[in-house]
Amino acid sequence: MYSFDRFIKNFFRFFECFILKRYITEDNRFIRDRKMTQKEYTAFILSQRSCTSYIETIRFFTRWLKKDFETISSQGIGKQRMFIDPKVFIDMYECFIDELYNKFLGFSKFKGYIVSACDGSIVDLPNVTLTREEFPVGDENLLKEKRIRARVSCVLDVHSKHILTVKIVETIVNEIDLAIEHLNNLKQRFDITKLITIYDRGYPSIELMTKNIDLNSKFLIRLPKNVFAHQIKQMKTNDEIIQINMTNNRLNNFNDENLKEKARKMGRLEIRIAIIDIGNKELEILATNLTPEEFSTEDLKELYAKRWTVETGFDRLKNLIEIEDFSGIRRPIIEQDFYAHIFI
Repeated sequence: MYSFDRFIKNFFRFFECFILKRYITEDNRFIRDRKMTQKEYTAFILSQRSCTSYIETIRFFTRWLKKDFETISSQGIGKQRMFIDPKVFIDMYECFIDELYNKFLGFSKFKGYIVSACDGSIVDLPNVTLTREEFPVGDENLLKEKRIRARVSCVLDVHSKHILTVKIVETIVNEIDLAIEHLNNLKQRFDITKLITIYDRGYPSIELMTKNIDLNSKFLIRLPKNVFAHQIKQMKTNDEIIQINMTNNRLNNFNDENLKEKARKMGRLEIRIAIIDIGNKELEILATNLTPEEFSTEDLKELYAKRWTVETGFDRLKNLIEIEDFSGIRRPIIEQDFYAHIFI
């Protein structure tokens, strides 16, 4: 079995390009001789097995550094880790994914498109005051329950099961903003015109639809029954194009001012609506910018069924890599643990 330890041992030789000053959050850190270097701390974070910091350090010194164990307190470890920018693990992971997709062109696609699903989940954080200050919940009920949580959002390739982009943020950040941030990220790394992103009922946003159209990227969104209800009621078939007027009320919900101005100039949005039977008691409503010439109603039904992969993806993250088992209470350490786990 290819273990975490074996991965670290092999990868340790190849990640020198990530041991850079830009991944140190304060000047004059890691420049003196210390018990552990920036490179060793970065590898240490990747090698953690959710043990205590003391046990982790002993194992890391004796097995990977091949040194006699030197006493480093848990406080000392945590203090030095605060100077490692969590972005190093984001960049590592995205570099790995990009190289993987560039090198292996045979990943499964649907009619030439990478099919991805976007979704979010909530994870519990250490229940201490300092964590609450750095991850504000903005929810009085959670405060009364003394629960501290973060929002996790990702885009996952439903065929390869690889996470393409992921974020952990405070719960006051909404899912639509994160979905748009994911699109901006993917635009820099993939041919986004050959990407279909599937969204569930929590994403019935005209701003999100407009963003996809602006990027010439494809979307498929399962709509709640009350969204575009008037236009859908007037449909004569189960698969038609409807027009959505860009009213001031709708534009006021846009957070991106540039996108809002583009939407204002568009005047109206043309959206394809398909009403399908996926085996539930009620018919489901899908909104998309995929054309009927390229994707039939049955194709849309098949596409939407693929989104359930993202549900199992979150279960896999939680159950297999213990996504909620953080080794510290400060935000940088929580983010380090999270993104390092995603990479591993």
